[in-house]
Amino acid sequence: MVKIAFVGLGAMGLRMANRLAQAKDVDLAVFDLVPEQVKKMEGSARLATSIGDVAKGADAIFSVVPADRHTRAVVDELVKVAEPGQTFVDFSTIGPATIEEVGDRLAAVNVGTISAGMTKSIGGATNGTLSLFMGGPAEVSEKLRPAFDAIATDLMMVGSLGAAKALKLVNNMVVATLDIAITEALALGQQYGITMKELTDAMIAGGADNWPLHNHIIDHVLPNDLGPGFFSTRFLIKDLKLYSEFSSSINLPAFFTALALSDYRGTAAHGMGDDYHMIVVRWFEQGAKVGERPVTALPAGEDKAAVIARIVAGVAAIQALVSAEAIRILGRKGVEAKDAAFYLDSGSAGNDSLRAMVRHLDGEAAAVTPSDVIKDLTSVIALCDAADVPGAVFEVGRQMAIGLIDRYGTEVDLWKCVIGQ
Repeated sequence: MVKIAFVGLGAMGLRMANRLAQAKDVDLAVFDLVPEQVKKMEGSARLATSIGDVAKGADAIFSVVPADRHTRAVVDELVKVAEPGQTFVDFSTIGPATIEEVGDRLAAVNVGTISAGMTKSIGGATNGTLSLFMGGPAEVSEKLRPAFDAIATDLMMVGSLGAAKALKLVNNMVVATLDIAITEALALGQQYGITMKELTDAMIAGGADNWPLHNHIIDHVLPNDLGPGFFSTRFLIKDLKLYSEFSSSINLPAFFTALALSDYRGTAAHGMGDDYHMIVVRWFEQGAKVGERPVTALPAGEDKAAVIARIVAGVAAIQALVSAEAIRILGRKGVEAKDAAFYLDSGSAGNDSLRAMVRHLDGEAAAVTPSDVIKDLTSVIALCDAADVPGAVFEVGRQMAIGLIDRYGTEVDLWKCVIGQ
């Protein structure tokens, strides 16, 4: 039996606590600053009234709180009451520097730290199918295995405390960029008379398949399930700002993140900050007046299938570029390229481009060059121009690819140049 103290019963934490309460090998105590949230666990766990109360006698303290300052506040209390030999496991989306800082503070009072970056969102928390990027001692994680198995199906030991949080931030950056790329593609397609279903089916079949396409677009956008109760616009803005700070700290630009932040801030400014973050689709449609003006005629000599193929190729190009950015920045944290691709593909950033990169490095797939990317993005930008649809993500991607040509040459191997080969 493993004794778990659980701190933070918000959208993710409450669902995770419910999974732990059902596990036969877990003895659970819970605490949250909001008493009403604690009462939701009545009959399933011991209800605690403070950090000291919840941590008493626990093998590990699990923490799922909104931001860096909340994690620091939990640790401020924990260092006063923690028992030597306990382990602090932080699931919060916070900066790599913060988890390293609190890890040092806890080590000073003989408390271990595990850094856990979690992906697959509320659905994963509800069903116990989260993917966890784990940083810290593997032997400690193994002792807590009954608890981790109750909430996750994929546990990946990725190295240091900071590496686990970096992977989480990078994962969310890739997801947000893919969400924006698909959103712009859907708005563009609708303006040409292409339904969302037609375009998403083509993406799945055409090399632009990814986890967000299924779990955000098909599961939520197509049925118009975009209200509160899921991962909100404001929470995604917070995560993207953390990624931007992280990339700045190691002197790498974050062009896609800057664009995504602008789009999600615009969504929040229109009163949709507390809605599911994919409400950004409606913001795009309103801005481009999709459905309010006549459908744009198909280009001369092209049928609908040809236009769909051009749009799908544009999304695939963005997918390749953002995956390359992810691999590059994780390399700065000491994560090998193929390992990074495996970790991300196991989480909610999973996509065709990551898998293609691994096949290419294994000699099983052709190289992607910046000129390939520019060709596909120029094609979809021409469709945007003709339809008066923004297409900002495609233009940002094209400029990034032009920068690669300036630095490495026209026919450079996209994957090998970003991983330094």
